[in-house]
Amino acid sequence: MRTYTKVYKRGAVGRSIDITRYSNYEELKHDLARRFGIEGQLEDRHRIGWKLVYVDHENDVLLVGDDPWEEFVNCVRCIKILSPQEVQQMSLDGDFGNANLPNQACSSSDGGNT
Repeated sequence: MRTYTKVYKRGAVGRSIDITRYSNYEELKHDLARRFGIEGQLEDRHRIGWKLVYVDHENDVLLVGDDPWEEFVNCVRCIKILSPQEVQQMSLDGDFGNANLPNQACSSSDGGNT
């Protein structure tokens, strides 16, 4: 099972995290917000603001938190932190699953075990 996952945010250096060191979505969100300097801005799922999306093994783009934690850990290829502007643009373009991601795509090298 792969354990390291790339995390991207526009304007920041991508980072690799060991997804298995977290036990739930709240820990993941808190740590990513701290690492990328957006503390307190990932918590409210209902507010238009910073959002976490991920690409799964089928190249579908999904919101972080929509699936049970263990399922997420087993299928995540990369995580993207979207700015409020990117979230708004994706909402105007349609659903997350059919939109082109504004940041780097998950490279094919992200699909293997690391």
